[in-house]
Amino acid sequence: MVKFLVKNKKMEKNAINTNGLTAMDIHIRSKTGINHSEIWAALKKAKALKAKIALKPRHKRKTWLESQRNALMVVASLIATMAFQVGINPPGGAWQDNMDGHIAGNSIMADVNKDQYDTLLIYNTVGLISSLSVILLLISGLPCARLFVGILMITLWIAISATTLSYLVSVRYLTGNREFLWPSSGNHRAVVIAISVSICFWIVLLVVLLLANALRFIVKALRGLAQKLFRGCFSFFTQRPYVELVVQLENLFEY
Repeated sequence: MVKFLVKNKKMEKNAINTNGLTAMDIHIRSKTGINHSEIWAALKKAKALKAKIALKPRHKRKTWLESQRNALMVVASLIATMAFQVGINPPGGAWQDNMDGHIAGNSIMADVNKDQYDTLLIYNTVGLISSLSVILLLISGLPCARLFVGILMITLWIAISATTLSYLVSVRYLTGNREFLWPSSGNHRAVVIAISVSICFWIVLLVVLLLANALRFIVKALRGLAQKLFRGCFSFFTQRPYVELVVQLENLFEY
């Protein structure tokens, strides 16, 4: 009977009764009957959980995902606004007349330094498209799962990095290429040192974040694999004396 019920996809395996107990809680507390171990194995196969495990993580996960969603939307909107502004109003402004071979409305930077303008345009476009992609995905109504949020965060990292590079290209153009690269005074040297340190710090921060998230993903994958192996090995022990041992070990393993 239990096997028939848990195989039904419409059946809520972790439903909670008026006493705040799930099917797994009731079964563990009963510990009677010749089919005790078989029922436990059927519930575990159906991924039935105890009440304290089924409720708290779900609430915390929902709250975390919602807060991440709101934060991503705000940051993506700000980056998209800045990138759009840089695109229509690049550093140096635009020509105001049609004299001396230039056209009114065209970017001064595009005529004075074409290479830097192209570089700025590439970085700015990457930042704009990345941030708009995050906004589009957030408002599309797709399920807001952890993997989905992780992809959005990586996309937003790209947008933030592109915005940083756009800023550096703009500052280099506005301050003069030669003074930016080969400062002739102590004040300029201090500026270059500050910019260099900031860039190094930014690169180190990105590397640390990437490594930390990669390590967390690997740990979670190994933990999931270990849990599957653990359940597979102990599924052969269907006698009653082993049930309590398996439950106790799993409780220790989950925490």
